[in-house]
Amino acid sequence: MKCLIFHCTKFVYRLDHATPVAESGEFPDSGSYENCLVAFIAIEKHDDDNSVRAATGELCDLCKNLKLNSLHLNPFAHLSSDLAKPKQALSLLHSLRDGLRTSIASVSYSPFGWYKSFDMAIMAHNSSQLFRAF
Repeated sequence: MKCLIFHCTKFVYRLDHATPVAESGEFPDSGSYENCLVAFIAIEKHDDDNSVRAATGELCDLCKNLKLNSLHLNPFAHLSSDLAKPKQALSLLHSLRDGLRTSIASVSYSPFGWYKSFDMAIMAHNSSQLFRAF
């Protein structure tokens, strides 16, 4: 699992169009968040529940250390060339989301398999722009 993590003063996404493997369901066309941690996540072939636990711990620790109660997860296949199959990726992303919701007040999620546009304002401190691999 690869994660590109930003502490944002503002993060906005808008759905553009679905890929052939897009998650189905009812999703808002956009989302807007302030003072939050945003994690762009790629699930890889070798990822499993241990990867999810490690990422959950790291993201919870970052939120705690930065005194943030808001986290947004954005599936982002562009971080890896060794991606999991869509069914596995979606299952692990949902596990990650659900695990984070037990410790962080507000956890939001962009749907898997959609092209999106972004508006971001990223802070500039030691923990505001991180890359992690689990």
